[in-house]
Amino acid sequence: MFDGLAVESKCRYCSEWNHIIGLCHEHSKNVNTEVIDLESIKTIRKALFSESDPEKKVCFGNDATIVAIAPYA
Repeated sequence: MFDGLAVESKCRYCSEWNHIIGLCHEHSKNVNTEVIDLESIKTIRKALFSESDPEKKVCFGNDATIVAIAPYA
């Protein structure tokens, strides 16, 4: 079964992967989400709130896809 789920639209830091998570899947490839230094965080923030460059634009993620697998017997 596949289903969609609305999630809270905000970014978070994942210490396990050392990345910023919570960006939309479609546009997150426009920036490097790895946290290297303060400048990398500022770059992500600028991409979130900047309207000037559509190729660098990033959005907050607001939905997730859920997959459930179970035996059919």
